[in-house]
Amino acid sequence: MSVSKLSCDDVTINRFYQLGAGWTVLGSDLILIFLSYAFILRAVLRLKAEGAVAKALSTCGSHFILILFFNTILLVLVLTYVAKDKVAPEVPILLNVLHHVIPAALNPIVYGVRTQEIKQGIQRLLKKGWQ
Repeated sequence: MSVSKLSCDDVTINRFYQLGAGWTVLGSDLILIFLSYAFILRAVLRLKAEGAVAKALSTCGSHFILILFFNTILLVLVLTYVAKDKVAPEVPILLNVLHHVIPAALNPIVYGVRTQEIKQGIQRLLKKGWQ
């Protein structure tokens, strides 16, 4: 939009197009993710093997947490752009950086906590901290 403002006099149509395209891409992505999880949950709950349900839900839970972080920051970024007159100009820049940094930084943590050795190491660190 910054380039549009420089090149065009009235950017109202461009703003509506950008908002519509953004919501279409983000909305369709979220709808497909939720549909996938609904099918996964339905298939997982039919499993009879011991521990299979917990393992499948653990994997899905980790992925869902990362998707939630990614999309929440993106949604806040879009909303701050819409309310740009009421928000400091540095906030969208900070949110854009966080949108790229937080999911990438949390990815190894969220998936790493599922590893037994890392889980035991974290528990030892926490026990040392309480003593």
